[in-house]
Amino acid sequence: MFDPLSGRNIWVAPTPSDREDGTREAPFSSIRTAIGKAQPGSIVVLTEGEYEESVTIQERSGEEMSPITIMADPSAEAVILKREWYFYQLSDFIIKGLTFLDTPNTALSLVGNSQRNIFKEMLFINCGESAECTLFLGGSGGEFNVIENCQFTRTGTGLNRAILIAQSQDLEDPTVKISTNTVVRCCTFENYTSGILLGSSDDISEAGNHQILENLFNSCGEGVRIKAIASEVRDNIFHQCEIGVIQVAGEECEINNNRFDLCKKALVLATPDTTIIDNCCINSPVSVTAFNEIVLPTVITGNSFIFTDSTVAVTVEGESSELSVIVSDNLLFNGTIAEHSAARFHENKIFGEGELNFLDAKTGDFRTTETVGCKTTASHRTKIAPIPSADMSIHGVNNEDDDSIPTMDERDLYLKSLFVINEDDIEENPEDYRSEDDGVDDGEFYDYED
Repeated sequence: MFDPLSGRNIWVAPTPSDREDGTREAPFSSIRTAIGKAQPGSIVVLTEGEYEESVTIQERSGEEMSPITIMADPSAEAVILKREWYFYQLSDFIIKGLTFLDTPNTALSLVGNSQRNIFKEMLFINCGESAECTLFLGGSGGEFNVIENCQFTRTGTGLNRAILIAQSQDLEDPTVKISTNTVVRCCTFENYTSGILLGSSDDISEAGNHQILENLFNSCGEGVRIKAIASEVRDNIFHQCEIGVIQVAGEECEINNNRFDLCKKALVLATPDTTIIDNCCINSPVSVTAFNEIVLPTVITGNSFIFTDSTVAVTVEGESSELSVIVSDNLLFNGTIAEHSAARFHENKIFGEGELNFLDAKTGDFRTTETVGCKTTASHRTKIAPIPSADMSIHGVNNEDDDSIPTMDERDLYLKSLFVINEDDIEENPEDYRSEDDGVDDGEFYDYED
């Protein structure tokens, strides 16, 4: 879908030449120079090679229907070698197809009032080894930023996070909102201390509405650490992690339809008012802290727990005697539930060794007519689906005669489909929202298995 002959392209090569005008025949040798020439709808194309250039972009924007794209030539590999990119108050940009290699500090930062940016199909290898994270999103006012189909991998053993989604209040201007509505989806995380730190403060009182969707966390210390209110972790795979999801702050979160496979702990929950539903936990137990002062209890319902050996599947801890945990309609094989005065148990179904009629013991697929336990795709998920095939780099082109080219409003609809939608807005502008198609391609799959 990328057109190398388009007049919107601004070309860049890693080596200087005698004549540089940004054309394919005479590309710029500086990424910063090319970005400086970009206008809404422009595509900055990096050709084959290694780029040892740090890039800072401040207060630049494309347009909502005509973003600025920075991308690797689809026929080449563009490597950002040991350098950092820093974006401040950047909106309507698409960064696509680049590889960040061996950057000791944070490879890519997006801060301030940055909105509607997409980072996609990127590879981060051994980055952030001496920094707090590999990719940083923070500051006040940011919203509707998307990280999708990226790979984060490292071979080091020190403390390192792949993505830090920070939230902070603007003390000088209280009218500026905290960063909200970030989506991380269809990404893979390998060998990180923490795959995603969702929120950075324990005292944020505003909803983050962040979404962590359809990712694979493999061999991480923690898959996701939650410190943000009203966020969702859904349809992910957590494989051989020390802890799949740990929630240390932030209420009103939902953790649903995930598969936890061979994790020492599937979930560690230390905050009330969380819903745990439709997850499948294979040799991966759950622990919950009970609280004396709560608004709503944590609810653990419709999940399935399968263990090779008899194990306590759900443990409730803490001194509280107030009702703060409800455990209901879960299915357990070789799993038990520890009694606690702050927990209520209802209609949980417990099977023991030899009672394998309801599942395939080798694959974990359920073949039961029981009304309890996980009934979603989490019960057999070993793969993550790819992102939709729409090429965001060509949005902004409106060609009604060619169905292969998205029209100008598709990018707006696509972004709206990803985030929590205000019901009042739907009533006022019903034509702006999809009614049936969720935009997800359920075609091919990626498999984490060797």
